[in-house]
Amino acid sequence: MVVQDIVLETLRGQKRFSITAPEETGQVFRRLTTAAPQAPVLEIIKKTGTELGVDGVLVGYVFRFRERKGRWYSAEKPASVAFDFHLVRVRDGAIIWRGAFDRVQESLTENLFHLTFYRKWGIKWVTARELSEEGVATIMKTFPGLIKEGGIFSDDYHTGD
Repeated sequence: MVVQDIVLETLRGQKRFSITAPEETGQVFRRLTTAAPQAPVLEIIKKTGTELGVDGVLVGYVFRFRERKGRWYSAEKPASVAFDFHLVRVRDGAIIWRGAFDRVQESLTENLFHLTFYRKWGIKWVTARELSEEGVATIMKTFPGLIKEGGIFSDDYHTGD
């Protein structure tokens, strides 16, 4: 639910999108899955979107969400998250966008490539939520048409239409 909440915070307020409540979407998805348990997941997602009257369905999978063990200044085990998202176009069931994030926080001395991360969060061990916020922000930069304060993350995205 944490990752879902972060994504919803990112997408709410966007004039280009209207968001259907996840509870409503989940209820339709569960009903359709129960009615046809052998149906391919992509087909169920497409039917869910059709029933809800939407153009696209954003589907997410959280593979790992592990909280750090320790304090912000010293962690026995760092926070670790892995998730991905797929945007499914309802009319034909095509996956038109994907984003993935998989990270276990490392100390700055272990990996200097994460310097930008430490500029934002400081030299500390973050929570799984904070690591998830970083992941969502990173992958949503390529989400089609997402407007982010003063600019468009991706204004030249083309889905082949």
